[in-house]
Amino acid sequence: MTNPNDLPQKKKRKKRKKTKKQNFLHFLPHILFFAAVIIIVTIGIIKLSAWNKGIKSDYDPNATNTGFDSETMDYYSALSPDQEAKQKDDGVNSILVMGNNVLAKWRGESDGITALIEKYSGGKVYDLSVDRSYISVKNFPFEEDHPADVFSFYWMANCLANNDLTLLRDYSKVFGGDDHIGDVIATAESIDMSAIDTLVVFYDHHDYEDKRLLQRIHVNDNERLTDSCVECLRQGIQLIQTNYPQIRIIVVSPYYNFIEVDGKLVPSGETELVESTELAQYGTLSDYLVAYMNTVAELGCSFVDNYIGTINADNYKEYLDDELKYPNAEGRDLIARRIAKFINPEAE
Repeated sequence: MTNPNDLPQKKKRKKRKKTKKQNFLHFLPHILFFAAVIIIVTIGIIKLSAWNKGIKSDYDPNATNTGFDSETMDYYSALSPDQEAKQKDDGVNSILVMGNNVLAKWRGESDGITALIEKYSGGKVYDLSVDRSYISVKNFPFEEDHPADVFSFYWMANCLANNDLTLLRDYSKVFGGDDHIGDVIATAESIDMSAIDTLVVFYDHHDYEDKRLLQRIHVNDNERLTDSCVECLRQGIQLIQTNYPQIRIIVVSPYYNFIEVDGKLVPSGETELVESTELAQYGTLSDYLVAYMNTVAELGCSFVDNYIGTINADNYKEYLDDELKYPNAEGRDLIARRIAKFINPEAE
């Protein structure tokens, strides 16, 4: 039986508990707020301390990194329907190849670039490459004391475009740059330019190495002189385009390689042999590449970038010969496959 005297005590205890609970609930939001502030400040101090301390890095300031973050400068330009309609429907993709050492040194060999282009593209290749020749000319107008100019890209394109090989025939007798120059002339005489579907222009590093002028700066159309690599390339292509608009033209860039300067091998793409001026640009091999690419794009032709896309600073040891100058068998195969893909997208 409950003692009546205990009832007031129980009521008082219940009241005190209720009051404490109400007081706690009243201060709970304030407690939670200050707890959150303390947690945030603590985390901030920890992170700031870690940031000040830093983390160990794998970066070596003395390391040399030759890796590329760049994309290739390949440029594909298709013929218009009107130009394609002018091609002869003979069932054969007739391919004319013009270039210098990188092609001519392996003329007639199964692992030469021209033979491999024919193999991979499925077309018929006519090889007009000339050893020790250039895109540019040494003298303009032509001077007889330098007959090698006749076999530059500009003058050969001029002769082919105008269907007059007299200059080539005459000076082939005194040209000592290529022992197979007679074969080149015979091939040129056998070509029907109206039946050519594709022209491949592939000159290596020799214009740069011979210190030929790359281009004149700040000139207008009336001041264009045929005395630089860019203008010889431009005007040679324009001659072909004007006289044989059905031909799709593909210009192939030089590849990454080395040349000898003062007894040391140096990378062509990073070495300027002649100092440029405000009016005349020489530059590194990579400067020649960019200027060629811009010219080709302006003329609506295709461009194959070998310097980044084929043999480059990352893989040159695998694809260049022991002298680091010309592509080895694997390098020639790689170059030919890329060119063939531009000629025939279904090439193997």
